[in-house]
Amino acid sequence: MTQLPPGGPAMPPPAPPTPPTTPGALPIAMSVSRWPAVLGVISIVLGAGGSLNGCFQLGFLALMPFLMDLAEAASQGAAVSTETIDAAQRFMPWTIALNAGSFVVAVMLLVAGIGLLRRRRYGVRWSVIWAWARLAIVLPQAWLGYVSSQAQFAAMSVQPGPGPVPPVFGLMTGMALVFVVLYAIWSASYPVFTLIWMHRGAVKHETMTWA
Repeated sequence: MTQLPPGGPAMPPPAPPTPPTTPGALPIAMSVSRWPAVLGVISIVLGAGGSLNGCFQLGFLALMPFLMDLAEAASQGAAVSTETIDAAQRFMPWTIALNAGSFVVAVMLLVAGIGLLRRRRYGVRWSVIWAWARLAIVLPQAWLGYVSSQAQFAAMSVQPGPGPVPPVFGLMTGMALVFVVLYAIWSASYPVFTLIWMHRGAVKHETMTWA
């Protein structure tokens, strides 16, 4: 009868490591970056929202002449309503042009977001184009918001009878200026971030491999 060695059966020695069977360098596992999905979703949401808002604004501006006629008829020649309507009509061409431009820029952002989400190079290209276009339209929009609000305040100041006293108009002017500055900063933040991000060396190196 065969006796087992003390401590149990002997284990076979481990197999020696074998060299790789495929020629060339060893494959290195690459981590998938997440920024295209994050920026893509943000751009799609902002672009879709901007497009819908642009459609609403353009539709409202198309009805503006009819609404102004109703307001003028309802005012029965009151000075405040006439001055306010005249102030709104004075900036109507600028308002229509800037709203149409904002709609086009929002569509650009929507296209760029889809491209980033799909990891396509056109997403990077349209993101840069959108960023410059958005920055180009922010300042005119801020200027129009400020001067149109000043015209509205001036129209309100000539209304007959009791109305806001001059210090109130001064406060409203200051609030309008603060709002315009905050609007410009907020509107320019994402375009500036996009330009900085897309010009990073690592991002350029990664997007060169996209289809």
